Amino acid sequence: MERLPTGRGVLSTTFLSVLITVGPLWLVTQPAKAQWESFREVWRWARFTTESGLPSDRVIDVVETPNGTVWAVTQAGIAWYDGFRWTAIRDKHGIPALSPKCIAPHSHDSVLVVVREHLYAGGKKGFQRVPTREDSTDENVLGIAPYGVGKSLVLEVHGLYLYENNRLERIALPSNPMTDGQPNLWRSKSGFVWVSTYDGLYRWDGSVWSLHIRAATTTLSIKAVVEDSFGNGVAAVALPQGSQGLWEWSRGVPARRSRTERSALVQSLETAPNGDVFAAYEPGNIRIRQRGVWRALDPVVSEMQNTLMLRFRSNGDLWVGTEKGLFLFKSSSQRWTYRRYPFADLRNGVHEICRTSDGSLWLGTLRGLEIIRPDGGVVHVEAINGRVLNRITGILEDDDRNVWICSGASFEGAFRWDGRAWKHFGQREGLDAPRVHKIRKDRRGRLWFLGMSVLYNDPKQPGAFMYENGRFERWGTREGLVNGRIYGFAETPDGALWFATYGGISRWRNGTWKHWTQDEGLRAERERINTLAADSNGTVWFANESSGLGYIDGNDEVHFLTTSDGLINNEIREIRVDEEGALWISTRGGLCSYRDGIWSRFDTNTGLITLRLWEVLPAKDKVYVGSPGSGLTILNRAEPRYP
Repeated sequence: MERLPTGRGVLSTTFLSVLITVGPLWLVTQPAKAQWESFREVWRWARFTTESGLPSDRVIDVVETPNGTVWAVTQAGIAWYDGFRWTAIRDKHGIPALSPKCIAPHSHDSVLVVVREHLYAGGKKGFQRVPTREDSTDENVLGIAPYGVGKSLVLEVHGLYLYENNRLERIALPSNPMTDGQPNLWRSKSGFVWVSTYDGLYRWDGSVWSLHIRAATTTLSIKAVVEDSFGNGVAAVALPQGSQGLWEWSRGVPARRSRTERSALVQSLETAPNGDVFAAYEPGNIRIRQRGVWRALDPVVSEMQNTLMLRFRSNGDLWVGTEKGLFLFKSSSQRWTYRRYPFADLRNGVHEICRTSDGSLWLGTLRGLEIIRPDGGVVHVEAINGRVLNRITGILEDDDRNVWICSGASFEGAFRWDGRAWKHFGQREGLDAPRVHKIRKDRRGRLWFLGMSVLYNDPKQPGAFMYENGRFERWGTREGLVNGRIYGFAETPDGALWFATYGGISRWRNGTWKHWTQDEGLRAERERINTLAADSNGTVWFANESSGLGYIDGNDEVHFLTTSDGLINNEIREIRVDEEGALWISTRGGLCSYRDGIWSRFDTNTGLITLRLWEVLPAKDKVYVGSPGSGLTILNRAEPRYP
């Protein structure tokens, strides 16, 4: 008997024939946040245009309120996002549907907006004008900036004000603000407030103003200011010509003009959560500063061409406003993870996947069995009782928490792990199968061992073996199956038993057999059906590796869905049904799901790095997918889909 570590037993290497813990292993989560090369991953981008509800495709700014509502500023007005579509704010909502000068988040669900030099406050339900002067004709609001939840700074041509609870409180300025039409009020991620004045760029720490960049002989025209939480900052100066370009500083070091970045055509500046600085230039160039060195983003992906605005979210996602719409780059996405060993390791061939009740993940590989514990510990078993396992094609946990394994290519019968020891079941125990391809469980908890001979054309195929109360019962051609080489099994809600075989599909219901072959509508050469699954509605789904997705309806009629209907690839390897009734289909061209007539397709355009897939196991939080040689692919179903 063999000892194996699980939640119900204790690791004892003394009793293990072969135990190999994880050696070199690549656990890949995409992407690392500093790897901006991931901009080229198309699946990470979402695009929004007028077809999505935006007032205009020309997007100038984006802000998010404390409660998470996203607001976009376009050439034709503003709009907010509900997670699916944008809702434009029209004239009837109390604010002109014109291009705002600036916008800032204010309270939990409201924003401040400046249109035609007037200040407006509001949200999804509408806006109201906020007078900053008794004489409305004398109003000239230059800029706004958030200053905490429910607090905002408002820069007016006559002074700076703190706006809170519908009241304006004046804050003394060190100099008159610039009125050159450029933005002139900012609050950086460092928490400081910046104001562009006729004397230069001032910084306010909440109590004291300090001159950061002095206007020596003539006034400075400043386009943007950013500073991260470490005190590293950049300002874009448009005029005068001798000061044009980017000015840089760090904590305790005064601002100096960059030696390399001296263009006045900056459209937007932004700091990433990791400290990198992005500068978008008017001709379409984008420069990135990493560790103090500027470099070009080359090539500029199509989503970032004609960039007008860059805004990072706190989680690392990036909003990109362009002339052709608004784009969201989902840097934080953990949609895919990959588990694989270095090239040519046979453990990268994953032919079966089972998640047991204790949370462990059991993988059947070309080099035996791999068990991944919930705490991350890994055990690899190459042999049991001196018998080399090689390819494992079937794994199943029964109702008593025993784990069974089998192979359609390496050994006869099956092994069972009861939490303490391994036991082999073969001809002597009643499991008279040279090979067992899969193990399945019916609604009563009975186990079905799907047998086959070593050779395809062997006329003496063993059939399926039902295991109940410690005994095996053969279901073969003598008992009524159309063929004794079995590839799949399922039970429908009406209690019917379905078998996928080398000769077609057989169903046992109410004591009667019915078979489907080419004469009944199958398209399979020799009627080989390699996978079969049943959903909660009683529909039976099947595939033969080349004819697409087949199904048998309630009238016993056969139908097929192919790539022309939305299937990602007609060569199907495995079909599984999840708890919600969705089909998950692994193919030679990617992963696909189907529910209520809606297809979801996963290929290289959606982040999948290997298209030739094998077994699939949908769980509530993840979908596990095996492959012939690329390891295990894991789709994270819990990742938020917003936006």
